[in-house]
This record gives sequence, C-alpha cells and structure tokens, in this order.
Amino acid sequence: MGTTNILKVAYAAFRELPFPEFPHNEVLADWLADLAEIDGYYAGLAESALSGRCLEHELIELGSLNQRLAAINEEDLDKEDKKIYYECQAYLRALTGMRDALMQFQAQCRCHSD
Repeated sequence: MGTTNILKVAYAAFRELPFPEFPHNEVLADWLADLAEIDGYYAGLAESALSGRCLEHELIELGSLNQRLAAINEEDLDKEDKKIYYECQAYLRALTGMRDALMQFQAQCRCHSD
C-alpha cells in the first residue's frame, strides 16, 4: 500500500472518532484542550497532503501528550470522566496513527523532490 493510501486509511480512522467531550476533572480538561490544538494542526496537514501537497511543516511530537494522559490516575476520575478518559486514549491512538502516516508521506515526498 502506498503512502497516500496509508494516510487515507489513517485519516479515515481518525475522522471516524468523535472528539471527546470535556470532562469535569481539571487535569483531564487541560489535557483535552491541548489535544484540541494539536488535533486541528494534524487534520489540516492530512487534508493538505491528501490534496497532493508535499509537507514542509514540522510534525509535532506526541510523546508528552501520551505521557501526560498516562499520568492521569483513572481512580481519581468519576464514572463520566473515566468514559471520557478511555475515549481520549482511543482518540490519541488514532491521532498517533495519522501522525505516523504523515511522517511516511513526508519522507516519500522528500525522496521524490531530491
């Protein structure tokens, strides 16, 4: 499967998931606000790439976002927020998959421009 198709599949999987609702827990809410910012950035990059543009932009690392979410203790969350927490995990996995596909696409673009 070519890099464009890989990106199409990853982007479709990402778009299938609804953005998680905002929780009551302040730490999780802060994390979700940061996710919203990065989410829009990556969605825009994917749309640009799928419309045929090579990507010149930096791909923001998601490691700290992953670490911050993992550091939230689920036991401190109420029932509603636990559900949102699990939705956040799934959403971040999909975003990470799209980022990985964008990295492959970007590398392929560079190869063809050399």
